[in-house]
Amino acid sequence: MKRLLSFLLAAMLLTATAGAVDLYVDTARVSTDTPPTVVDGRTLVPLRVIFESLGAAVEWNNDTRTATGTKDGAVISIQIDNSTAYVNGAPHTLDVPAQLINNRTMVPARFVSEAFGCQVSWDQDTQTAAVANNLRGQYIYCGEGGTQYHFKGTCGGGALVEITLAEAMGRGLAACGTCVPDSAANTVLPGTTANGLDLTGTWVQTGSSGIGTSQIATIKDGVIEVYWYTSDGMMSLYWAGNYDAPGVMTNSFSWESTRDTTRAYAASVLAPDTDTKTFTYDNGRLSYEVNLLGRATTFVLTRKQ
Repeated sequence: MKRLLSFLLAAMLLTATAGAVDLYVDTARVSTDTPPTVVDGRTLVPLRVIFESLGAAVEWNNDTRTATGTKDGAVISIQIDNSTAYVNGAPHTLDVPAQLINNRTMVPARFVSEAFGCQVSWDQDTQTAAVANNLRGQYIYCGEGGTQYHFKGTCGGGALVEITLAEAMGRGLAACGTCVPDSAANTVLPGTTANGLDLTGTWVQTGSSGIGTSQIATIKDGVIEVYWYTSDGMMSLYWAGNYDAPGVMTNSFSWESTRDTTRAYAASVLAPDTDTKTFTYDNGRLSYEVNLLGRATTFVLTRKQ
C-alpha cells in the first residue's frame, strides 16, 4: 500500500509540473487561448495555430477528426488519438498522438515543424520551445551574461558562444542591432500583421439563413461591414461598426462592435436590432447572433479564399 501511495504521489507531481510552455516561431511569440503544453515529454500546440504560423494551408475533416496541412509540397495528415501520422503518404509513429485539450486539438510541435523542414529547439530552464522556420540553419550566439543575441559569432570582437533559438527567446534576449536584420528580429507570422492576427478581407456565410438570403462581411481599416446578399446579387447593409484586432496571434477571440448610426441599414426585419454586437473568431470561423423574427440565430462565416 505504501509503495502504491508513493507511486500515485509521484504521478500527481509529474502531472502538476507538466504545465504550459512558451512557443516561438522564429522570433515571434505565438499566443493562443490554449497554451502549448508538455505531455509525456512532448510539447503539444494548437493544431491550426502551428500550421498557419508556419505558412501551411490547413483543412479539417470533422467526420474523421483529421487535419491535413500543406506547405511547399509537403502534406501532413494527423488524426486525433491516432499514433500514426502521414507525411506525403508515408506513415510515421508519434510518441504522443494529437489529442483534445480544453476543447482544442493539440498536436506535437516537433513532428509538425520538422515534417515541414523546420528546426525545433527546447530550453528547459525557461520552458520555451522555438521553431526556426525562416531562420532554419541560422546560428545564434551570445556572450556570457549578455543581454543580446547575435547572428555572427565574431560580432563586436567579443567571446561569443553558440546558443539555441529557444534559449535566446526564453531568456528574453534583445536582437543585436548590428548583425541581426530588422526582418529577423521582428518576425511577422503568416496571417498576421506586425501586431497579431489579421482578419481583414471578405467573409461569406456557411449554409443558409432560411429566408432566401445569406450574409457577407468585409473587414478593413478597423471596420466590419455585414451585408444581406440575395441570389440575384442584391445587397443591403445589415451592420457597420468597429473591428478591434486582438494584437496577438490567437485562434479564438471576441470583440464588441458598436454600430455606426450614421449609416443607412436594411429595412424591416432585416435591420439590426441592437446598437452593439459581439463578434467571435474561432479557428477560422467568424460568428455572431442575428435576431430573425424574434428568434436569435447564430450566423457563421468563413474567409473567402
